[in-house]
Amino acid sequence: IEKYKQKSIYYSIGNFIFDQNKPINSKGLLVQLNVSKNDVTFNHSEFTIEKCTPKVLYD
Repeated sequence: IEKYKQKSIYYSIGNFIFDQNKPINSKGLLVQLNVSKNDVTFNHSEFTIEKCTPKVLYD
């Protein structure tokens, strides 16, 4: 995530799940964008991938 002028920029969010052997590739970020007539909001959650199955990490 990059911040620019108090706005968030998310990169490479199109490729969701690939089960690869490198530990760096087993973590990701799920971004939810909500668009309404008067507002745009977003949330994000971290996840891990184990045996091709994503698991959301909760605080």
